[in-house]
Amino acid sequence: MWCPGNIFLVPANPNARCPVGGQYEGVYFNVGNILGTDHFTNTNHKVVGNSSLGVDFELPNDLNLRVYGTSDWADNDTFVPSVSPTALQTYASSTNPADALDPFGANTPQATIAALRDGTYYVDVTEEQSVNLAAIKLDGPLANLPGGQLRFAAGAEARRETFAQRGYYLGPAANVDEDMDRDVRAVYGELFIPLVGPANEAPFVHRLTLSLSDRYDDYSDFGSTNNPKVGVNWEPMDGLALRGSYGTSFRAPGLRNLGATIGSFYVYPADAGTTVNPDVAGVQTVYLSGGNPNLEPEEATTYSFGFDFNPNSLPAFRASLTYYNIEYANVIASPSFANIFADPTLETSLVYFGDVSDPEIDNLLNGIGAQPSGFPASPISGDIYVVDRRVQNLSTLTTDGLDFDVNYRWTTDFGAVFAGVAGNYILNYETRFSPQAAQANGLDLGLPQWTARASLAAEAGAISLAGFMNYRDGVTSTYATTAAPFIATYESDPYVTFDLRFSWALPDLGLTEGTILALQVNDVFDEAPPFFPASGGSPYFDGIGGNYNPIGRYVGLNLRTAF
Repeated sequence: MWCPGNIFLVPANPNARCPVGGQYEGVYFNVGNILGTDHFTNTNHKVVGNSSLGVDFELPNDLNLRVYGTSDWADNDTFVPSVSPTALQTYASSTNPADALDPFGANTPQATIAALRDGTYYVDVTEEQSVNLAAIKLDGPLANLPGGQLRFAAGAEARRETFAQRGYYLGPAANVDEDMDRDVRAVYGELFIPLVGPANEAPFVHRLTLSLSDRYDDYSDFGSTNNPKVGVNWEPMDGLALRGSYGTSFRAPGLRNLGATIGSFYVYPADAGTTVNPDVAGVQTVYLSGGNPNLEPEEATTYSFGFDFNPNSLPAFRASLTYYNIEYANVIASPSFANIFADPTLETSLVYFGDVSDPEIDNLLNGIGAQPSGFPASPISGDIYVVDRRVQNLSTLTTDGLDFDVNYRWTTDFGAVFAGVAGNYILNYETRFSPQAAQANGLDLGLPQWTARASLAAEAGAISLAGFMNYRDGVTSTYATTAAPFIATYESDPYVTFDLRFSWALPDLGLTEGTILALQVNDVFDEAPPFFPASGGSPYFDGIGGNYNPIGRYVGLNLRTAF
């Protein structure tokens, strides 16, 4: 028998209550029970700033030139003290009444309590990051075509990103100093081509426009990428526009994806089979975690089509519907042990076996700058497994769905009334964590198929009142259990909340000129989010799952002024 927990008592510990035949007794243990709840004080100080500056120039021939820049920065200082898990496990594994830990009562010796208190380690890290951007953009007309004015936009950007970290993790020996930066240069161009317009329209071709764009980005730390896009808008009649687009995009690896400190974690042979995987049982094992300088950008191919409807007979009515399809590739993820050993492709490429002196093994242990953790005092030797769990370009995601928006605005004697509903319906959401992994359906793993927000508002002079209904579809998902078949399924009901907003534009006189007073009430009826069971079967982790609001009703008073 093996039970989960954050410490494990051996049956021979005089304080253990392990069932007969058990190998370990897992206990979720709070060290505050023996050290006092006020023993640890965590601190986190954060300072954030941003600024922007731009200048617009009107040039001859209706050209516009914009020069602008932005600067964003953040500093974060974190201090987290805790008890060494190694020391805690040492006393949990003791069979000597003179020093054995008692997680259930008051039998822990004072000498052990003192040793745990003296064994406190610290996460003490300071981070500084910044993004500075300078850009220039020129746009305007190029020529007059039968369908209208041919327009263009062209620009260039220069961006510098920095990240610096100082401090240590789990004690001064585990230094996590990092200093990274990148320079990005980009150029782009866009063309708006009116093929058919009022001057040359034909039956069922009231307007027809084509848009073409391309963007090239060059990164100093991993290479370059080029992403084009094409779009078509067709108005067969006044009030109805059909549109479609196709393009590619990318997301560059973050600085820390590429250069975060690599941890090298040693697992003794006796523990390798349960801590890592049965495939490495009985052999000393090291697993790596952290950044990977060989990452490539995440990529996406997107196409969409839909319509906008705004009939002349109902000028206050608007409706739109869009079908979208997105395919993501090279998604960055950190593989779990289960993923690695279940996927032949990953096991072949990310699991290494050999003598510690083999060049490939030696490079992973000593040549990539990994910070060692849990290694024995004497140098390791002999056969070893090295499992690479650093972030990799692994996953794929394909999703398609519908976005919709319908609204109407009535003009009344007292002002106006507005009503509308907008939302999203997911048709498919298919993921594959790694090349040989089974395809998973996100709609069966906790993703709501419907989300929508309906609104009803009224304006009367300086007063406005709006109500909103937020709908989130019920979900189906799974969680791990401690008994066969070790997985169970749960379903939740839809989650519906209501918000209210009242605003008053104060008199445009003196100190109140340009000032608006607003009262916002979110989740008016204090609706409880759906309850989710926890993986592992532990009631300590049951609760709210997914992107639900755990705060409940929220009331805010806002005063905004312009000058």
